[in-house]
Amino acid sequence: MKLKLEINKKQVRDTAPLEAEGATIMVTPDIDDEFWIFRVPLTKNQAVVAFPKFCTFGIGFQHEEEDWNTN
Repeated sequence: MKLKLEINKKQVRDTAPLEAEGATIMVTPDIDDEFWIFRVPLTKNQAVVAFPKFCTFGIGFQHEEEDWNTN
């Protein structure tokens, strides 16, 4: 089985976070099926995804049965 790394160009950008007088402002955006930066499809309905998570990356399955925040 050959794995393929996909990059979501809708999420990858060359801009820094907003700053207000030296403080970084971080806000959780709307989270949907397109909220990933990198993804490796495993099956037709499942993938391992990397997504932005407050100045770092979260990694987990794209579709989870339980709480989506358990990665």
